[in-house]
Amino acid sequence: MERIRVRPGEPLSGTVRVSGAKNSVLKLMAASVLAEGTFVLQNVPRISDVEWMGDLLGAMGMNVQRRVDGAVQIDRPGTITPEAPYELVERMRASIVVLGPLLARCGEAKVALPGGDDFGPRPIDMHLRALEALGARFEVRHGFIEARADRLRGAQLLLEFPSVGATENAMMAAVLAEGTTVIDNAAREPEIADLAALLNRMGASVLGAGSSTITIEGVTELSATDHRVIPDRIEPATFLAVLGAAGGEITLEEARAEHMGMLVTKLGEMGMRISPEGDGLWAMVPGRLRSVDVGPPPDPGPAGFSGRPRPERCRAPGRRRRPPDRAAPGRSAAAVSSGAVGWDPTPGAPGSAPRSPDGR
Repeated sequence: MERIRVRPGEPLSGTVRVSGAKNSVLKLMAASVLAEGTFVLQNVPRISDVEWMGDLLGAMGMNVQRRVDGAVQIDRPGTITPEAPYELVERMRASIVVLGPLLARCGEAKVALPGGDDFGPRPIDMHLRALEALGARFEVRHGFIEARADRLRGAQLLLEFPSVGATENAMMAAVLAEGTTVIDNAAREPEIADLAALLNRMGASVLGAGSSTITIEGVTELSATDHRVIPDRIEPATFLAVLGAAGGEITLEEARAEHMGMLVTKLGEMGMRISPEGDGLWAMVPGRLRSVDVGPPPDPGPAGFSGRPRPERCRAPGRRRRPPDRAAPGRSAAAVSSGAVGWDPTPGAPGSAPRSPDGR
């Protein structure tokens, strides 16, 4: 498909069911490396990334299949091949999170340097430094990270930035490390708490997930388990953004306001009405939205949201400031494309001030 053509229409109306969180399920699948047995993950979205992660685990000797009820079943045998080949890793950046669990379980790993999305350079230095602090040794050769660890040991980790991937890799390595690991300046996204919930169900001891300090007491063995993936938050955020642009009233089943705290707050300031309804959210736009200042992640709100709430800002008159996104600089491409339809994003400068077409 070369392009999608969007034409003006009626205000939005209806109900949408939110799927499982892509940014969570991939890490939950990676965590299955840590324990022998059968895992069953429910509420798994039907997306290419899930299939690719399944292929990656399959290349290690695991069996991954989608059941008729929609759940994903992962059978982890007693012995696996601790290698993630380039042709699979290059498809998605999230593949790097197999590094921590492979080191913890197998004592070695060979993982191709990751590919991924279009959000610009996001180096994995923090992943490697955190794992080195736990006792891992690394060599980067011919596009592969070769890692070894005779025995991982707990350590005090201070992340220079609350990286989601580095936090997840450190967590999955630390659960089988000897002693206590404390991760300071940890990422606080809902996906971190979801991963901790799975690890604890497996027999780990992870405390503080969702806060900036996570404490992990290493254990000697983990067990396979079942788990339900949390609802996605970028998906409902996108629907809310489009609602802001088109107007109307919608219900988002399974959406959780607490997973979109900053976004919901900002949309409320703009004039959108959002409230819990059943197991989801109800939202409506009563009239013209107001302009507000929006900062980049982490707030700790949503890495990945900063490209989302633009459609409704195109309709809101006035100036609003948005500092540059240091976590994923390439997200500014969304602002440039917004300019192509008449919105002046003035990208690239700290505190850049987008202006809506009416000039106010």
